[in-house]
Amino acid sequence: MATLTALFWKSPLTIRFGLAENLYGHDAITAFRQARPNVDLRRTLANTAVTTYGSDFATADTAFVKRDSGRRGRQSRTWIRIPSGRRVPSAHVSFLRAHD
Repeated sequence: MATLTALFWKSPLTIRFGLAENLYGHDAITAFRQARPNVDLRRTLANTAVTTYGSDFATADTAFVKRDSGRRGRQSRTWIRIPSGRRVPSAHVSFLRAHD
């Protein structure tokens, strides 16, 4: 969890839209990760697409299947390069309906 939290841009402008939460700011994302139960987090990724736009900006999108529950979903992340390294300023995670 610490590595993933560190990869998010440490800014109040960082956004993560999750399964049941809209998180605004690095502090809110960190608090969510610390409070979230460590259940059904393992995933298998599929159809991952990383697109770079020069050396300072990229998007990463992937579909996933939760290994324990079998639920299917998708996620996207925007990556920027800033002086402290490459960071995520915006992310989205959502599940697909069972019949999708």
